[in-house]
Amino acid sequence: MSTGTDIFNVELSHVNNAAVVNATSEMPINRYSLSELSLLSFVDCNKQSVVTFMRDLNKYFEIKQVPENLKLPLFLRAIKVPFAQNCIGSEYHKIDSYQSFKSQFSKLFWNKLEQSRVRCDIYQGKCDRNGRESMSEHYFRYAGLASNLQPPLTECDLVTALTSHFSMEI
Repeated sequence: MSTGTDIFNVELSHVNNAAVVNATSEMPINRYSLSELSLLSFVDCNKQSVVTFMRDLNKYFEIKQVPENLKLPLFLRAIKVPFAQNCIGSEYHKIDSYQSFKSQFSKLFWNKLEQSRVRCDIYQGKCDRNGRESMSEHYFRYAGLASNLQPPLTECDLVTALTSHFSMEI
């Protein structure tokens, strides 16, 4: 049979644990430095989705509260693809706003021809099990690319196409 002191100690430790959990779980986000978020990079046209990159970059700008006049220079700094840098460099003087640049960038890297290439890769691609990419990375990369296609693939077409990327035993 326990004494009143034992019950008090158990209840007190329970309250203390709850207080610690509550104090930890309810910390305001300001406690964490948003400066740890680094600028995204567009480094590979063949493996990165332009649409996803631009969406993520816009979220970065929103979180960091980047002023409109800094968005274009930061976007340009995020582009690491030499071909894109050259295209932009030759047309930079014609860019009048961040919004028009996003539109032009999208037309350059996510046009009908590029989407057609992605569709072909989805239907004809194969997962290289000896490559640097795991099977799940391969699947999610193609599923991500497919999610941005216009018009979109049907779910049945996507599943059929992506399952053909893997050997039968998978």
